[in-house]
Amino acid sequence: MFFIEKKLKMKNWYVVQLAAGNEQKVKSEIERRVHEFDVVSKFGEVLIPILNSDRSEVGLDPKDSVQLFPGYILVSFEPSDKIFHMISSIDKVVRFLGGNPPVSLTNEEYDKIVNREKVKEVPVTQNQTFDNGSEIDIIKGPFSGFVGTIQSIDDVKKRLTVVISIFGRLTPVDVSFDQVNVLK
Repeated sequence: MFFIEKKLKMKNWYVVQLAAGNEQKVKSEIERRVHEFDVVSKFGEVLIPILNSDRSEVGLDPKDSVQLFPGYILVSFEPSDKIFHMISSIDKVVRFLGGNPPVSLTNEEYDKIVNREKVKEVPVTQNQTFDNGSEIDIIKGPFSGFVGTIQSIDDVKKRLTVVISIFGRLTPVDVSFDQVNVLK
């Protein structure tokens, strides 16, 4: 059993990990099963967070866009074992993030993912010194607004591997030197 919450009748947002490239297929299957399992009243939405083609705002239309988090979708529903099992049993679904039982996203996490505000451009100092373990602020690209820790440095390609927290899970991302500012 995943989780049963009798008192809470509110729809919460959960993160579902799946095989990358299957986001639209899994979304369609969830929407189909919601009707088949007769849980429409307990169900909210299925979102695939994307960055629009102009890369300035988050949207939901996958046309001319880049997925922010390939292999992940957001699902809103009232927590129940029936719905957790319904989604978990879909082909290509790996798991819910957040442990067992899955933990829903906080409002702040949801807002950071879906309602991204444009990040003010901060001038980058050309002579920044990068050290493993240093904390940086990502100021450009799809991960702008995230703070992370430098895991590795490639001086030849001028790229960093930075560990950031996505959906409560530490995830390495690759960024260029000009996409970050070192935090002091």
